[in-house]
Amino acid sequence: MFDIWFDKTSAILHLTLSGHWTAEDFAQFQQAYAAALEEATANNGSIGLLSDSREIPVQSQDVASRFSELTKHSFARIAASAIVVGSVL
Repeated sequence: MFDIWFDKTSAILHLTLSGHWTAEDFAQFQQAYAAALEEATANNGSIGLLSDSREIPVQSQDVASRFSELTKHSFARIAASAIVVGSVL
């Protein structure tokens, strides 16, 4: 489903996302993401974000809306971001 890790040298938070998610899956991700973001920005201020989303297909409207809300609230702490997808948009 997901993997989250922070590279202190480059100050980049890395996400790897895959599979179809339920609301419960998203809740677990949101909790882990919030903790990782808090830890990453505690000593670094703004950070970069790199999301490997090549293996995550289109999600349900509910999960997509939750991702959208999460993005709105967390990007104030992210100086730059990139999302790698598995297809041409």
